Amino acid sequence: MTYSQQVSRGATRQPVALLVDDEPLNLMLLQALIEQLGYRVNTAENGAEAVACFAAEGADVVLMDVIMPVMDGYAATREIKRLADDEHVPVIFVTALTDEGQLAACVAAGGDDFISKPINLTLLEARIRAAERMRDLHREAVRRRVELADEQELARHVFFNVVEHGNTPVSGLQTLARGAVQFSGDVVLSATGPDDAVTVMVGDFTGHGLAAALGALPVTQIFRAMVSKGFSPQHILQEINQELVTMLPAGRFLAAVLLRMTSDGHGCAVYNAGLPEVLVLDRCGGIRQRVASGSLPLGIRASLIVGPPTWLDLDHGDCVIVATDGVSEAHDEQGRMFGQERLEAVYQAGEPMQVIARVENTLTAYCGEADLHDDLTLIALHAQPRFTAPVDDRVMEVSTETQPGSQWRWLLELGADNIRHTDVVPMIMTQVRELFGRGVLPATLFTVVSELFANALDHGVLGLQSAAKDSAEGFARYYSEREARLLALRGGWIRIAMEREPGGDLRLEFEDSGAGFDHAALVAQRTVGQTDMQALSGRGIALVRELCREVYYQGRGNHVVAVFSMTARSPDVALKEQRA
Repeated sequence: MTYSQQVSRGATRQPVALLVDDEPLNLMLLQALIEQLGYRVNTAENGAEAVACFAAEGADVVLMDVIMPVMDGYAATREIKRLADDEHVPVIFVTALTDEGQLAACVAAGGDDFISKPINLTLLEARIRAAERMRDLHREAVRRRVELADEQELARHVFFNVVEHGNTPVSGLQTLARGAVQFSGDVVLSATGPDDAVTVMVGDFTGHGLAAALGALPVTQIFRAMVSKGFSPQHILQEINQELVTMLPAGRFLAAVLLRMTSDGHGCAVYNAGLPEVLVLDRCGGIRQRVASGSLPLGIRASLIVGPPTWLDLDHGDCVIVATDGVSEAHDEQGRMFGQERLEAVYQAGEPMQVIARVENTLTAYCGEADLHDDLTLIALHAQPRFTAPVDDRVMEVSTETQPGSQWRWLLELGADNIRHTDVVPMIMTQVRELFGRGVLPATLFTVVSELFANALDHGVLGLQSAAKDSAEGFARYYSEREARLLALRGGWIRIAMEREPGGDLRLEFEDSGAGFDHAALVAQRTVGQTDMQALSGRGIALVRELCREVYYQGRGNHVVAVFSMTARSPDVALKEQRA
């Protein structure tokens, strides 16, 4: 067992010195001196014997003569250093040579120091003690490097399982990611909400490496938990921002883009907080829309204001491109930047479905052997219908017989302050889940609750007209006006009641302080079949009617009652067939 092996196993032993000289008298003298310093001594009379002895027993220090038969000191030192590998074994040349060229050859062969003949014991001890310090420092550095490698491997394993492995597979999502070092400060997250909409987040932390990657862990947990419960993108970004403001030191932040694409693939809300422009490619590869950053990156200010999204009206075959700045700022071997203009030319050089492969191949050829200066990430989200949740048409298992007294009624009244700051739909869904004792609720229930609450808030309390969403531009204006009215809201209320009926169905009531509308005219319109399910506006009420057993309005139209069947065959299947 070599000394390095014993050190790695925590063994304690007397240090060993290997003395190499073709003069027996010199060896006897050196041995006497070295033993006084506490070493056990092995001797060799030529370089070949020294190499064989070192291979068999190792050594902590080697005192090497230069001129010897069979194998000289230069060749023996080179071979010993090769056998030592990562272990630092100091070789001190003991020589009468004074020629600078020969001394330089000793250094070139791997020698660490010299001592001249005749040997002075005080000087010899000083040289050996200095060599020991260098050797021990090297061993400590190796030990720490091994520990660091183990820790990094553990961190990489955790990072992969928590961040990358936990992403929801999304058809139509393509990704290119390269790290400047082992850990990337870029992150790509994907998850599906209760309504089957896909949410994708691309983030770029300041810097790179493990320090940058650590921030991805809390971001991942918040993102997945809130998307799965149906929280709005604004609330998700604000929650992540609050966590990063608390966690990150000054000067560290996360530039991010959050995309929320509808399950039919025709609409996508874009929130850009500090990343380069998000681009929309049409099916021929042309750039037809750009979305610049509209807010500060996350983690800079506690009071992050997330404005309304940019709404993309998409056709199947369109593609949404998000890139971190590491893509355009990649360098070639001469230090020249790839550049945004060249990158956009690659985007447009062919079909959108091949855009990731084109960029990867072009970057590889351009950068050559040059190291990355920054992490780079590029995603392409293709517009297409997607239903990531498996179709399940089994009867839902809700047993009233095994839940005596399980009827209940839940009431909630929200004032202006609560309406402004609370994401109500996830809270309602959580209450339904707990009161029904169900781990999973149908996605269509989330759709019904979302539509009913949105109608009460937007058209009731805020007084917005759904017809304003008659185009993609109108959609953007609608949400901008919605945000402004919500911030300025000082009055108004929404009352919500939920009741589990005797048969197990869920009765939902939403009442608001708005002016209401002529619901009798709406019924007449529905009777003559004038509702356009493909329009950008006016789809909510018709959709709720499709999904519920019963829907009717009371009062002046500001009070709606919907009965959702929790015991019949799942309406999710019919909805998915209709959308497909």
